[in-house]
Amino acid sequence: MGSFRSGELKWDVIDTEDEDANDSPPADGSKEKLEELGIDTCTPFWQRYATSPFQLVDGKSMRSEYVNSYGTQAGVIIAEDNKRVKGSPIAWSTVTAMIWEDTCKNVDQTDPKSLQYIFRDNIINPDTKKFIDKAGMDKTFKPGQEGFFALLGSVNGKGVAYLLLQHSGIIGKKTVKQIVTYKAEDGAYQMYLEFEEWKQVTVQGTGACTSTKTPNDD
Repeated sequence: MGSFRSGELKWDVIDTEDEDANDSPPADGSKEKLEELGIDTCTPFWQRYATSPFQLVDGKSMRSEYVNSYGTQAGVIIAEDNKRVKGSPIAWSTVTAMIWEDTCKNVDQTDPKSLQYIFRDNIINPDTKKFIDKAGMDKTFKPGQEGFFALLGSVNGKGVAYLLLQHSGIIGKKTVKQIVTYKAEDGAYQMYLEFEEWKQVTVQGTGACTSTKTPNDD
């Protein structure tokens, strides 16, 4: 990919210097859960690093940095180390969607609409950790259940929601099927969001549109 423009800003995108690391298995914090989901962690997970131009913030020269792994064959993004500079006009969701599309099309020749999961690895945001503590660790939350929208609206959840809402042209129309919280072996807070296809149907006799469940739903 090399670089891309978003508005007036030019972003640089580089891969890990070690060629073998570009398609290395995901970090242990996510690997076990991926295997529980039946996902082959031996498929390539491409780690890509995006940096914004430097900008002046409170008298200091700073830039946003986003490090994620893209398991294009597995339909998985693992958000690993992401720092957005205060006031930066470019969000994690935009950068991640663009790199996902590029990795699918130009690195692995897969369909960008195959995205099924986003993992938030090693969560350090204190507000998100408080939401998880309140909602519950090692639990699954579905839409309508207590705790679901609190987690989705957290700092580490809302970026995923924005990605689904604003970049359906890349990943297809999707909605969050469930959110799962858990801890890694080292105690790090983790969660992943699983997606399903979103459809519209006309309710007979009303002319109104509503979303429907996929055939695999309970």
